[in-house]
Amino acid sequence: MNRKECFAVKFLGIMTALLLCAVLSGTGQKEAQAAVSSDGAYQYELDANGHAVLTAYLGQDTEVAVPATMDGISVAALSGTYQNHDRITKVTIPAGVVSVDETAFAGCYGITGFTVDPANAGLSSDADGVLFSKDGSLLLRYPVGKHQSSGTYRIPAGVVNVGGYAFEGYNTPGIEIPSNVRVIGDYAFANTRNFNGVTKWEEGTQTIGTFAFYKCTNLKLLDQSALPASVTKLGVYAFAECSNIQIDISKSSITEIPDYLFYNCDNLHNLTLPQTVTSVGAYAFSECNNLNEVIFDAALTQIREGAFAKCGNLHTVNIPEGVTAIENNTFNGCQNLNTVVLPDTLKTIGDGAFAGCRNIHSINIPKGVTYISNTSFDGVDTTAIALNVKVGKTKLNQAKRKGKKLTIRWKKTADAKGYVVYRSMKKNGGYKKVKTISKVSVCKFSQKAKKLKKNRKYYYKVKVYKVVLGKKYFSGFSNVKAVR
Repeated sequence: MNRKECFAVKFLGIMTALLLCAVLSGTGQKEAQAAVSSDGAYQYELDANGHAVLTAYLGQDTEVAVPATMDGISVAALSGTYQNHDRITKVTIPAGVVSVDETAFAGCYGITGFTVDPANAGLSSDADGVLFSKDGSLLLRYPVGKHQSSGTYRIPAGVVNVGGYAFEGYNTPGIEIPSNVRVIGDYAFANTRNFNGVTKWEEGTQTIGTFAFYKCTNLKLLDQSALPASVTKLGVYAFAECSNIQIDISKSSITEIPDYLFYNCDNLHNLTLPQTVTSVGAYAFSECNNLNEVIFDAALTQIREGAFAKCGNLHTVNIPEGVTAIENNTFNGCQNLNTVVLPDTLKTIGDGAFAGCRNIHSINIPKGVTYISNTSFDGVDTTAIALNVKVGKTKLNQAKRKGKKLTIRWKKTADAKGYVVYRSMKKNGGYKKVKTISKVSVCKFSQKAKKLKKNRKYYYKVKVYKVVLGKKYFSGFSNVKAVR
């Protein structure tokens, strides 16, 4: 390329950047608009200071030197730049690139080392080729394509935060997490391959992010098989689809089992929840096909929808006092569940809660239960179920004659299926059923006065009924109202 051609390319790049600045300043847009570099290797945006942020790598090099400038503009940051470029093996970062987004190298499983210019004010690298913040408190990315001869990597003493995706695709058999680590970010160890487990996990970790160990197929906590007692928060899906997981969470200080925490962990057998847990999230243990026992503590007050759905080998469930609802599909598809103990505090059993639990031998429904769905026990032999269904009474509000019509009205009752109206010519006896009303919204009964005896007083009262598992259950009588 001659001098004129070089000048033309450079001029074109500068003009592209100036045009981008003009568009941003002229329209007042908050979001930058992407441009492709003059050499076609990168897509980039301008930040608030007019520096370039590389958003996509369009090249195919295996050894990448992050450019210090882009079309004559200083490059300051990487944002998702090299995602899923699995062929990249080495990355060199210049002094001016001081910010790296956690997704910048997501899916880059071939990288064996990072090298950062010592003059860089925001980033650093060590002898193992690991990428850190300048002060070493944030571990940004481990080169997961690196062969670790010792078979175990110990996170350095200065690291407080293991960043999102930091060890994603990790290929070394073991890791040691020291006491200085407080936070493990989202997807930090997701999609690992030959990683067999945490060989040592010291007290100190407090937060484990969403999807942190997602699809760590061979994950085990090899030291004492226990999550540190210092852990107070786990993210959704944190251990989901860890098909061979071995773990003890009972010593941790978490108050909530988040949604999908152990979803599809096929080899999880027994689990004791910490004494601090008050809530089990939606589908937290669903499709754990070999889970046969979960021990709940008295602090538990909530089990969310589908929490144990399709746990085919779950045999016994003892729900502690304090839980008020078995939500929709909580134990749906637990085909070997045979013994269920429900608390006296229970009020509601939702849709499909025990559907498909065809081997239930005994279950006693507490007296306080006010709602059972018609699908709660689909596929279950309900002759094994002892029902203590409580139906609340209603209250008659009015009984009067207007013209040639006599009408009584009563209060609508929650969870009712319908009402039965009774009448007598004596206040304290002789009542006969005169009407069954199957619409719960209809809270009145009317009758033409000419069908009754003239100048006689008639007494009315009402029962509420609900239908549970195909059977009708009735309340006691309401108060009595009279009309002449």
